[in-house]
Amino acid sequence: MIKGLISSYLLYPIAERMEKRDIRNKLKSLYRYYSQPFLFREAMMKKTIYNQVAHANQKVPYYRDLFKTVKFNPESLLKDIQYLNEVPFLDKNIILEQGDRLLVDDYAKYKDHPCKTGGSTGKSVIIHYDQDAADWSAATTLYARNSCGNKRYKKELHLSSELPVIRTGKDKFREDLKCLSMNRKNVFYKTFDDESIHRLLREIKKSKSHLVHGHPSTMYTLAVAAKKQNAQKKLFSVFESSGEYLPVKKAEAIQETFDCNIINRYGLAEAGVIAYQLGKNTEELFLFDHMVFAESVLDEIVITNLKNNFMPLLRYKTGDLGDVKRTEGGYYIDHLRGRVHDSVTINGKVYLTHYIQDLLDRFGGVSDFQILVKENTPPVLRVVMDEYGNKENLEKEVRAIFHDLPIEYISMHDLKLVGRRHKFRYVVSELS
Repeated sequence: MIKGLISSYLLYPIAERMEKRDIRNKLKSLYRYYSQPFLFREAMMKKTIYNQVAHANQKVPYYRDLFKTVKFNPESLLKDIQYLNEVPFLDKNIILEQGDRLLVDDYAKYKDHPCKTGGSTGKSVIIHYDQDAADWSAATTLYARNSCGNKRYKKELHLSSELPVIRTGKDKFREDLKCLSMNRKNVFYKTFDDESIHRLLREIKKSKSHLVHGHPSTMYTLAVAAKKQNAQKKLFSVFESSGEYLPVKKAEAIQETFDCNIINRYGLAEAGVIAYQLGKNTEELFLFDHMVFAESVLDEIVITNLKNNFMPLLRYKTGDLGDVKRTEGGYYIDHLRGRVHDSVTINGKVYLTHYIQDLLDRFGGVSDFQILVKENTPPVLRVVMDEYGNKENLEKEVRAIFHDLPIEYISMHDLKLVGRRHKFRYVVSELS
C-alpha cells in the first residue's frame, strides 16, 4: 500500500515531467466530462466530430482531395450529424496506399509516436500519434482501470510476449521508471510448457497484484493448468482481457479458477482503448465517446477518432464485428466479436499464436500469417509478405527461434477461412 502511494503520488509525476507528458490533467478532465449527463456529452461529441472533420479538410491532404472529389462540405455537419454518412469509408488498404497524405501538413514538426496494428483484421499498418493524442490514450486507460476499482496505488501485472529485442541502458532505465511509477510488474513468456506455466503462476502469486492484464488465451491456458494443480484461487482480483476475442466459456473458466472479476476491454492501435466493460453481469462495453464516434455498418464497427488530430481517421472500418447502440446513459458495444488466437506445438514446445504474431510484427515485412497443421508432419508457417518484406531476413529470424520450421510464402487470398461462417483462425488444418 505504501509503495503504491509513493508510486502514484511521487514517482508518477516525476516520470510524467521527465517524459514531457500531460496525462494527469487529461485524467482529471475525463472525470469532469463523464460526470455530465449523457445528452450534454453527446452534444459535445457532435461538436468534436465537426471540428475533427473540418480540421481534416483544412490540414490533411488526403481528405482535402477526397472532399473535393465527392463534393462533401463539413459545414453540413452543423445542420445534422447524419451528413457524416456522406464521407466515404477508410480502410487499411487506403492507409497503406496514402501513407503520409493522411497526416497533417506540418507533421514533421511534431513528435511522432508510431503504432503498428497487429494485423488481426487485415494487413498491418502504421498509425501515427502526436504527443497530445498519445497522452489522451494513456489517460483513457487510467480512467478505465479506475472504473473497475484499480486505483493507481494498486499493483498491476502485465503478461507480455518475450521478444528478441536489444535494449540500451537508457531504454531499460525508462522502462524501469515507467513500471515503478505505475506500480506495475511485467512478466514475460515465450512458450507454454509445464515449466513455463508453473513459473508464470509463481510470478503472479508472488506479485500480489490487484489487476492482471493480458490476452485471454494466455490466461485461459494458465487457468487450465492451475485447476489441474489445485492451485490457490485468489491470486488477483481483476483480470483485464484485451488483444483478442474472449469467448464466454473461457471467461467462465478463468473466473471460476481464479475467483476474480473479468473485465473485457476493446482497444485497437488505430485509436487506443475505446470501450470498457463496466458491469459485472453484462457483456456490453461502455464506449468512451470522448475518444471516438462509433457506428455499426453491416455488423462491422466503424470509428471516427476524435483525439488524434495528427492522423484523423474518419469512418474507419475496423474489421471487428459488434453492435453499437445508443442508450439513455451513453453508447455501448454489444456482441463484440473478433479473431481467436490458438496454440500450436512447434518442435515439442507449445506456443500461443499471439506470441508468434508479436514476433513477426517485430521482425517486420509481414502482412499476415497462418500455421498449417499436418498429420504426422511438422506444421508449416504460411506467411504473407508486404512490399517491404525481406524473405532472407525473415527466414534468418524465424530459424533463430523455431529452427527448422518450414516457411511457405502465400498471398492474402490464400489464407484459409474455417467453419460455415468462414472465420479466420491462425491455426488451420489441411482439411480446412
